[in-house]
Amino acid sequence: MRDIHFGYTEEDLNLCNPETHFYRFNDTLPFSTLDTNKVSVVMTSQTPKVMRDLKVTLSVLESGVINVHYTYDDKTGLSKDPFEVPTSIVDAQKSKLSTTKKLSENVEVSEGDSGAGVLIIKNDAGVVVFTFNGMFLQEYINYMDVTVNTDSATRTGILGLSERVS
Repeated sequence: MRDIHFGYTEEDLNLCNPETHFYRFNDTLPFSTLDTNKVSVVMTSQTPKVMRDLKVTLSVLESGVINVHYTYDDKTGLSKDPFEVPTSIVDAQKSKLSTTKKLSENVEVSEGDSGAGVLIIKNDAGVVVFTFNGMFLQEYINYMDVTVNTDSATRTGILGLSERVS
């Protein structure tokens, strides 16, 4: 059986195969830039007529949290910015960066099998806790393919993640 496609491949989202829309790390990303506590990179769309490029900022906060923030690289003509939880509800204090840790201690970036940018976050013991396999973002849909690893003994749960957010 073959996929049935309605619409235009270069202009419409293919929700049957979302990986075709995942972002790639900009070719100019020097991975040595992770030897700091904060870096911003551009992730380019594999379907530029469908989705805008993203500006992704990775930082190590004073609290030890690895913060991943993304927004459109070019917001020209947008009716609204991507949704963010208001700081009045959750204030991660993103301006308070760690003075002792570098991103390279807990973060790896690479190009995945499909070409999508992959982000891996490890705890201080070197155990992978979060794998970001790819995503796409449009005005009314935010699709992420992630894997979160938790300790089965504690099962404290995961706050703020769901399968799909739209």
